[in-house]
Amino acid sequence: MPNVLAHGGRPIHFEEAGAGDPAFVFVHGWCCDHTYFGPQFDYFSSSNRVIALDLPGYGESDQIA
Repeated sequence: MPNVLAHGGRPIHFEEAGAGDPAFVFVHGWCCDHTYFGPQFDYFSSSNRVIALDLPGYGESDQIA
């Protein structure tokens, strides 16, 4: 399920799935976006809550001003 929340007035895109503890948060590096963790996101969502986000200026998140 795609989601967006505002941080410092800028929308940050993230996807969330699954349930349970601990939650896994996937944060990409340079030249990537949340889709980089697709296989891990799918695998771990069967047993844990997983969140993958797009840092500002990447993927579906707004550019940094």
